[in-house]
Amino acid sequence: MHPSPDLTISLVNWNTRELVCECIESIRRSTGSIEVEIVVVDNDSKDGSVEAIGSRFPDVHLITNRDNLGFTRANNQAWSVARGRHFMLLNSDTVVLPGALDRMVAHLDEHPDVGAVAARTWLDDQQTLELAALPPLGPLTVLCASSDALRRFAPLDRFHRESRRIWRGEEDVEVRALVGACFMVRGDIRDRLGPLDENMFMYFEDADWSHKIHSMGLRMMVLHDAFIVHYHDKSGSNNPKKDRIFEESMVVFYKKMYGPATLAALATAMRLRAPLDRIYGVLKRRISPDPEATPIPLDDPILRWPPIRGAERYLIEIGLDPAFAAIAGRYVGGTEIDLSALATPETVGRSYHWRVFGVEKNGTLQRGTVGCARTESPT
Repeated sequence: MHPSPDLTISLVNWNTRELVCECIESIRRSTGSIEVEIVVVDNDSKDGSVEAIGSRFPDVHLITNRDNLGFTRANNQAWSVARGRHFMLLNSDTVVLPGALDRMVAHLDEHPDVGAVAARTWLDDQQTLELAALPPLGPLTVLCASSDALRRFAPLDRFHRESRRIWRGEEDVEVRALVGACFMVRGDIRDRLGPLDENMFMYFEDADWSHKIHSMGLRMMVLHDAFIVHYHDKSGSNNPKKDRIFEESMVVFYKKMYGPATLAALATAMRLRAPLDRIYGVLKRRISPDPEATPIPLDDPILRWPPIRGAERYLIEIGLDPAFAAIAGRYVGGTEIDLSALATPETVGRSYHWRVFGVEKNGTLQRGTVGCARTESPT
């Protein structure tokens, strides 16, 4: 009987042939002393993915579905056949950098109080912007972060502190939730953890698992010396139903976590948010209008800001919303950053919120420029 591999990696594929093949290649290149089992679950791809994987990687365990069963059900198929001591969710639009998997497995082996680990996650292969961990998803946070009038009350301070510690890269950082794009769980909690909740087709399954692991009294860590590149949302961006799927999974998660009464109260509050925000918007435009968005052309996607006195370096944070609930960032030495990771033909017209802090020698942050940037086609 063959000994169990150290790790089983689950890759769910749906029409991302080149990306999933690149991901498998990166796993092979990055692995050192550990043995890794790769399980690819294909959700009825039409782009030749099955044929490409079968011919290029005959030793990969390939499961083929006749329909798109979703991210959670497909990962559970891999979960049911996994032989590894540990189990990992990994998006098909990622590239694993050398040494990351060995480092993650070693951390789980050496720290029995840690239930799951993740690597630091770059948004592009130039390593210019780094994603944070999963933001808090409590009802109050979601309501406030999505409202112009209530945004300043969103309880995100701890999340922002965690994110900055991750980006500094000086230590492993304990977080409250990990992102499903790179989520390695220890094998000896398998029975207690159970498979992903298949009532969520895609999205929020990582928040659900994180909550379960936290409820076991185990920690979740982002490791400072393990890295992946995540070509963000390439594996799900070609699904025209993704917004509806997101909302449906969110409803399942909140009902499960907080009960139907809280879910109903949140839904009512979200409906009241719109008229409140309209009133707030009228008053704000009269008192303190927002500056125009800085154009970020695709052929020169450089964001620049003025120097801050006393700063040895700078922290740049990029958010999808003014509350910076979805956030990427980077510590840099100069007063500009290349936003090629965000400025792509698919994102033309999208706005990003950004803020810059000056970092003094003792690590103190000075608040600097705040603004909004919008991607534009070349002139």
